[in-house]
Amino acid sequence: MVNAPSCPDIETLGQFLQRQRTEKGVDLLAVAEETRIPLGTLQAMEGGDYATLPADAFARGFYSIYARLLNLDTQNILERYTKERGSSLKNQKKTAQTPSKLGETVSPMAERPLITPLSMLGFSLVLLVLITITLCWFFSWNPANFLSERLQSFGKATVEQKSEARNSPASQISANQAANPLPSETVDAGQTASPTTGKYTLQAEFPEPTKVTVTVDEEFPVELTFPAGQTHDWHAKNSIILALPSNTKTRLTMNGVIIPLPGPVNGYITVSIPGSPLR
Repeated sequence: MVNAPSCPDIETLGQFLQRQRTEKGVDLLAVAEETRIPLGTLQAMEGGDYATLPADAFARGFYSIYARLLNLDTQNILERYTKERGSSLKNQKKTAQTPSKLGETVSPMAERPLITPLSMLGFSLVLLVLITITLCWFFSWNPANFLSERLQSFGKATVEQKSEARNSPASQISANQAANPLPSETVDAGQTASPTTGKYTLQAEFPEPTKVTVTVDEEFPVELTFPAGQTHDWHAKNSIILALPSNTKTRLTMNGVIIPLPGPVNGYITVSIPGSPLR
């Protein structure tokens, strides 16, 4: 295997992978077809764009697959990935804090306007209330009595409608059907139940459109998108790793037992069965 250079500060991991691929004459599209890694993920790996990579467990799997394809030292590649990704996330946090500090410096210099939009809104509401009270007094009109009469008339109309509905022919037909129900048909469970194979059965219910990344029995990770209301089962003999968005409302059950979702890490919720994610 080809080892990584001894000076990673001069050449980043992404640049090293790109150089190794170019020297071997391998096209990036060919790598995507061979490894099943999405083209966008490969471009982020070679560009050092760690913020757009998937959860750490899946990203490490992608780097391992890429290293084996280029005949590189897998352990060395993973160590460089861990080091560079940690440094990248720290730099992003420092950059995100800069605008807030700048705002603290500039804010005392700004003059507060004498009339704010909120004060104008409050003044308009007070003026509207005063005008309404004046009109009610001038025309001798009491809003409370008007609302009370409206509510009483509405209640009487509702009672009359219910009484008419009970005596209507349609309600009598419904009562007869309830007393003499039609015979029901039994659905064959074998036609709707999916075959169950393996030691683990993970079921996911998606109340909203959700994009997930799943790895079953250490195979290649697969990205899937499910519409709202969809239910899906995965069956595995050894392990299942599922990466979900941090704000997901997905409901997971494993072998009929509800699985509580862990907290998000780097913008993803990673569920590993069994134990911690494989690396």
